[in-house]
Amino acid sequence: MMLIRRVVFTIGFCVCAAAAEAAQINYSSFLDYAPTNSSRVASLPKFDPALGDLESISLYMNGSVLGTARYESFNATPRTVTLNLGAEIELQQPDMDTLAVSLPLISFSDNASAYDGVFDYDGASGGTFANLSASASVPLMEIPLTPENLAYFVGMGTVDFPVIARGASSGSGGGNIIFRFETLAAAEVGVQYKFREIPEPATAALVGIAVALARRRRR
Repeated sequence: MMLIRRVVFTIGFCVCAAAAEAAQINYSSFLDYAPTNSSRVASLPKFDPALGDLESISLYMNGSVLGTARYESFNATPRTVTLNLGAEIELQQPDMDTLAVSLPLISFSDNASAYDGVFDYDGASGGTFANLSASASVPLMEIPLTPENLAYFVGMGTVDFPVIARGASSGSGGGNIIFRFETLAAAEVGVQYKFREIPEPATAALVGIAVALARRRRR
């Protein structure tokens, strides 16, 4: 009989330890590549309060740019041309205030000869560089558990974040050079909820039995 009591107490103790552990759930929304100078919405599920007691909310964003950079130098002498293909991807709060900005950028240089007489973004005095890509991540941002934020993040349905993508490309080299950039931007927005789970009724009952047995054993 004493052996059975010890076994039940041990199981009850393990249940207590498991019930005390924090849990975590993650959701993400991926916005595929689309032309820059556009606005889209990333929708993320709210935290279901039936899961437990919410302890923290954190957001993150990964921004990416994909595109083509072109140039043509009309200078009479050779030049070193620098091209910067990038995007500015802004994550806004539901109230439209800026929350974070990702700046994916790729930079490189090319040597251009004197103008070859043909305006084609090619040849000795020009260049076309396709399928250029870069990514930049915004670190995990913890959201204060204010009443306003809880109203946004807790409940049923989704919370919507505007995502604004702008072209942020440039070129340099001096003199008469024409640059042309074509850019697409993508973004992944995610939320992380940390919470303490509410024990299932059966688990709560086992916890109660374990506590009762522990008290009985001490007597």
